[in-house]
Formats: sequence, C-alpha cells, structure tokens
Amino acid sequence: MAKEIVLKNGKIILVDDEDFEKVGKYSWNISTGKNYVSRSIQKNKKSYRVSLAKFILELYDENYNDISPVDENGMKYAVMYNDIDDMFLGKEGIHGYLNLQKSNLRLVPNSEARMTANKFKKKNANSKFMHVSIREIQGQKMVYASINNRMDRKDLRKIPYSERNEIVCAKWVNDYILNHSKCPSAYALNELPENIDDIMEEFYKENPELEKVGKSYQ
Repeated sequence: MAKEIVLKNGKIILVDDEDFEKVGKYSWNISTGKNYVSRSIQKNKKSYRVSLAKFILELYDENYNDISPVDENGMKYAVMYNDIDDMFLGKEGIHGYLNLQKSNLRLVPNSEARMTANKFKKKNANSKFMHVSIREIQGQKMVYASINNRMDRKDLRKIPYSERNEIVCAKWVNDYILNHSKCPSAYALNELPENIDDIMEEFYKENPELEKVGKSYQ
C-alpha cells in the first residue's frame, strides 16, 4: 500500500509503506517543471543532489556515492518510471502526484533514458540536442548551450550557427555535465555522431581561440 509525502512546494509523492519512514526523515524538492525529486547534501565541502528514486532503490553507499550499474559506454544507469502518466510534466502535473513506489521504478541504460528525455523536450525547443538552442542575436543566427536547473546553472559559449556547430555545442554540454555537474547521473546525455572527434578537431582548427573554452568544459 502506498503512503503520501508532501514536498516543500505542495506536490505529493507516493512511496511504498516500507520506504515511508526513511524517505520522510528528509526534506525533498522537485525541480520546477521536471520529474526529478532530490535533496541537497554537503560532501567534501561541496553541495550535491541526491536522487530520491536512486535513494529508494538503494543505489547510494553510506557516503552517498552513486553505485548504480555502468553501461557499455561507462555511463551510470538511470531510473525511469514504468507508468509515464505518473510523471510531473508541468507546474500542475497530470494527476498531482509522482509515483515513487518500487513497482513504478526501473533501472535503464543511459541511452534509453536519453530517448525518453527527448520525448519531453519543451515544445519550443529548436534543436535536436538537449540543452542546445538556436536563435538570432543582433541579426546573426547563433547556437549555444544553457544548463539551467536547481542542480546546475551554466551558459556555455555562443557560436555562429551551422549543423556542425550545433553538434559542437552538444559535445560541450556532455563534457560539462560529466565533469562539472553536481549530479551527472541525473542527466541523459546527447547522442553524438561516431566521428565526433574529427568534428571537434576540424572546429578547433578553424577556431583555435575556442579550443581553450572547449577544454574548460572537460
């Protein structure tokens, strides 16, 4: 039988009876417009986010290190919901609650999580890559990446738009998440072409002043 827990913003999550006590000991938040429920912890004098779904599935050790399985690409498995209708998809949500019972949670490879995340990109997104946008700025079409949520806030360098440069921005996003995010396992990464190394080499050859910028995201 499920029990309800009310989050700080009034949203309701459902958990199994056996998880109610351990989950209820802490204060949890849901990212605005997202289905990611987490809480902040301090570790090594830095702030990190703990995923409630992974906490319930006991995918953290006693020091809150993520011990999720790793896929063939070296990426941590993600937690997805079996019933998509029980996800928060907006400010008001669909049913007004998020089902975090174990029966509604499953571990999936990062690639599957990425495909699902792509389905729920904002309607006004104009790039096929996550966290990448294309817009006209002072009369010039530009492409750039922006990571903006409660875990990470970072605007990456804007560059003139081209299909290749759009891929470059997607690569920068992946690099930044993997190397600088407070909770990289919470993200699904962009799927990049097999010749990404050649693309980046060509880009930096044409734009040597941006190689240092790109390296700073690694």
